[in-house]
This record gives sequence, structure tokens and C-alpha cells, in this order.
Amino acid sequence: MDTPDLKGGLNLNYSFERQSKHYVVGIGASAGGLEALQQLLSSIPSDTGLSFIVVLHLSPDYKSLMPELLSRCTQMNVQVAEEDATIIPDNVYIIPIKKYIVVDNHKIKLLDKIPTYHSPNTSIDIFLTSLAHQYKEKAVAIILSGTGTDGTKGIEEIKKFGGLTIIQEPMSAKFDGMPLSAIGSGKADYILPPQLVYGAIHNFIQEDNYLKNLIESGNFASQDDIEVLDEILYHVKASRGIDFTAYKRPTITRRIIRRMGVNNLKTLDQYCKLLKANSEETEHLANEFLINITKFFRDNEAFHQIEHSIIPEIFKNKSFKDPVKFWVVGCSTGEEAYSFAILVHEYLKKTKQVYDVKIFATDIDKEAVEYASKGCYAEGSVLHLSKDRLESYFTKEGSKYKVTVEIRKMVVFAQQDVATNPPYNKIDLLSCRNVLIYFNSELQRKTLGILHFALNLNGYLFLGPSESAEIIKDSLEVVSKKWNIF
Repeated sequence: MDTPDLKGGLNLNYSFERQSKHYVVGIGASAGGLEALQQLLSSIPSDTGLSFIVVLHLSPDYKSLMPELLSRCTQMNVQVAEEDATIIPDNVYIIPIKKYIVVDNHKIKLLDKIPTYHSPNTSIDIFLTSLAHQYKEKAVAIILSGTGTDGTKGIEEIKKFGGLTIIQEPMSAKFDGMPLSAIGSGKADYILPPQLVYGAIHNFIQEDNYLKNLIESGNFASQDDIEVLDEILYHVKASRGIDFTAYKRPTITRRIIRRMGVNNLKTLDQYCKLLKANSEETEHLANEFLINITKFFRDNEAFHQIEHSIIPEIFKNKSFKDPVKFWVVGCSTGEEAYSFAILVHEYLKKTKQVYDVKIFATDIDKEAVEYASKGCYAEGSVLHLSKDRLESYFTKEGSKYKVTVEIRKMVVFAQQDVATNPPYNKIDLLSCRNVLIYFNSELQRKTLGILHFALNLNGYLFLGPSESAEIIKDSLEVVSKKWNIF
């Protein structure tokens, strides 16, 4: 594959800096995947500085010869992954038989796999989900030949965190089930035969190095580029009805450059013309801008404080006739909203009380809201939950876990732009985590004013750990400085 040469106002002529970042490439394959893996690895130089972790659907009944077979087509070190092994560049790690594999703190973790002949294999989804959360924009996911849908949820997670997703071109796959399922999710950056995959990875790293240089220099683009960027954002606003003009430009520019690379275009002006001529590309770009990152009980310590200190305080000052309202702004795919619902349900069950509780959950992304309202999640999304919570609040449906009806009824999902649509009011706990970090200072001020207006007297505000409530500090009392609870 020819690496896109993004010249012109946004020049990508610089070297591939091996030492600048450590990227990890996750490869998922099933039936027919060996040949694709061999083609892929034989096309990759042995000194790229990349690490590769291969997750295959292996039979539990025989010893795998995969390390020996793959060693013949690469000079990189090929090995079966071991517990607590440090992930080292220029190495290929293969999932062991009868195990799940995840990554944590740059190390490999192995989980026992309970044999079952009734549920679909989700080992690729589980691994890619952990890879996304650990390596974020340094994660690359590749889905090769195979049957079923494993890997589809995983690439959605990789995309959420800004990583790269590459799917084997179905015509080149012996079995096209997994590639077609992944492509159908709309989260594929590239669809390529195995021999051309490395070129896309190389380009992806070049894009990230370029963005890093721009951010460090403070010279994001020429005046002409800035005007074209504005034109692109106004076009997306007119087409999708979502205003990204007040989002931070580094985040926006990164995603535009990503789409330029996918379309092999050299300048912003060329890409702007493509957007105006191609409504499908406008959809792709808008979806790139919509950053959906969440998980159940994200930041356990913070949720522990809410469970044991804040929720009891909220109910202590309520009569049974008073409504109790929560609002999760930027709810993404719903995990955080359901987490609050579970905590409230546990408290009411423990205290044997009955209250009218409503948890409003809103997001600008219509697709995310629709997904959240179904309350159905892949195994990788609930793997970290306690056994009691999993059994009490989820029902298993095939390879998925569905939030129980009782919990789903507590949450009201709606599409909403917090900066422009009317807010809810008299909210007892308002969570707006990792939303403000994408806004410029003016939009942050406006949004914080709206959030403050929405809160009930003595209500609680829960922000992300990197966000500040400085603008409205005179009206707030700090409950937790570490977790930004006010």
C-alpha cells in the first residue's frame, strides 16, 4: 500500500520515529486465519518497534503449533504469551490454549477460560477491549479471517479511544464472517488484504507523530488551513445538526487528518471538497468526532465514595414523596448511568425504602444513546464486575449480558446537546465526566453555568479527574478534590 502523502498546508514529510511511542497491535483471527497471519507477518519489518499480540480461536483439545508456523515467516521473536510477561517491542505473543488474554500496565494477564459448547467465543472482544483501555490511541486492532462476530465489539472500543482499526478485505479471507461483521459496525479505518496492512499502520503512526509536533510547536496550521477547518466544521453542523466548532482544535484536527489518510488525500481543501460531495464521508467524520469512552463503575474509588457517602446523604434529606433525580451528561453507551442505578437500587434494597428515582442520561451522539437504551453489552464490558452484581443486575443472552428490566426502567435516555438544549432541573447528583476536556474555554464556561443551574440546593456535581469547576467555585463546596466531587 502506498502511504498517503499528506502534503500541502498540513505537511506529513517526517521520519517514522521508532522511539517516540510504543504501539501494540492486537490481531484477531479464527477459521482460515493462519494463512492471513503468515501473509501479514511476512510483510512487516523485524525492527518496527511495534508489539503484536495474536488472539486465535484455538481448539482446547490439541497442542498448538502456531509459534513454530509463524516463526517461519518473521524474524521477530514469536512466543506463547505468559502471565505477567512485559510487552516488548518487536515481539509476537500468541494466546495460550484455554485462556483469555488481557493487558494491564504493559504486562500480559491470562484468565482461565471455562469450556463451553453453547456460547460464542468472545476472546478477541475481551482482549481488544482491554487493549483499548490500556493503550488508547497507541492501540491497533486487526481482524482477519474467521466465522462469527468476535472482534466487532473490540474494534468499537479501539475506535472510542482513538486507536486504529484494520479489517481483512473479505474477498481475500477464507472465511469472511468476522471481517464482514466488523465492517458492518462502521468502525473500520481500513479494509485491506493482509499484505497491505503494515502500510496503514505506518501511516497511522506518522499521523500521530505529526500531531504531536504540531501540538508541541503551537503552530497547528496556516491561516488558510484554519479557514478550511472552520468550513469543514460548519459543513458537519449543517449536515448532522451537531456543532463541533467550540471543541478543542487538537482533538478535531487529529480526527480530520485520520480521515484524510484513509481517503489518501493530501490537503484539507481536497478533504473539504470530498465532504461536500460525499454524505457518507460526512457521517464517518462526525462519528470520529463523537468520542464515547466509558465503563461500568469507571474509577472504582470514586464510585466507592459515592456509594458509601453521597447516596446516603442524598436520601437522608428526602421525604418519601420527594423525587430523586440524577443526570449523567455525556452518557455515551450507558455504562455509567446504569452504574448509578445499581448503586441506588442496592441502597434502597439495603435500607428497605421506596423512592421515586429517575436517572436522566443524555448524549449528543444519537447512535450511542440508542445503544445505551438497549442495555446489552459484550462479555468484555462486564468482566470486571463482581459476581454478585453480574448475577443480580444482568441476564446472559448468548454471548451478551443484558441489564435487568428493573434497572433499565430507572434510566431515561435522550439525545441532547448540553450546551444548546434546555437542561433538566433540581438534580440531586449530576455527573459530567470527561466531557468538558473536549470543549474550548468559552464553551466550558457556558456549560458549567448550565450544570450549576440544573443542580438542586445541596445537590452534587461529579466531574472528570482532569476537569475544573473553578468558574463556579464560589457556589460549590469540595467533597473530594481527587475525584472532583462537589
